[in-house]
Amino acid sequence: MRSGIEPDVVNGEQFNIELFFEKFNAHYQRHYSDRDKDFIEREAAFLFLCFLQPYLNGKGSFQLESNPNLATGKRMDIIIIIYGNEEFIIELKIWRGEKRQQDAYQQLTDYVKKRDAGKGYLLTFDFRKKKEVKQEWIEVHETSVLEVQV
Repeated sequence: MRSGIEPDVVNGEQFNIELFFEKFNAHYQRHYSDRDKDFIEREAAFLFLCFLQPYLNGKGSFQLESNPNLATGKRMDIIIIIYGNEEFIIELKIWRGEKRQQDAYQQLTDYVKKRDAGKGYLLTFDFRKKKEVKQEWIEVHETSVLEVQV
C-alpha cells in the first residue's frame, strides 16, 4: 500500500471518485483557514491536482481543459481524470453567486453530453463566511452531477 493512500479509493483498476471527493473535502476542511483565501482562490485547481496526483500514481492521468467561452467571456475549467477504463469529467468553480452556479451546471452538462459521458462532477470552492459544505448527487438537464462544495 502506498503511504497515506487508502486502498478503498484506488482498488486495482477502479477509482472511487465519490470517496476521493470525501477525502479531499475532509483534507480541505481540516487545513483551510480564512487567511489562506487569496492563495486558494487563485490556486484552487493547483491544490486539487496536488491532492489528486498521489492517487493516480502512474496508473491514471488527468488532462486540463481551460477554455474561454467566447459567447459569455467566462472560463470553463475542466479536469478529466482517466483511470483504467473510466473517465471522470470535473468542472472546477469558485462560488460567485447563484446565477454563476447555474451557468456552471449548464457548462458541465453540455460538456458531459458532448463527450457522451452520462455523468459529471462539479467541485465548487466557496469562500463565504456562511457556506454550505456538501456532496450530493443531483439531476441537471438530464445529467447526473455529483455536486461537491468545499
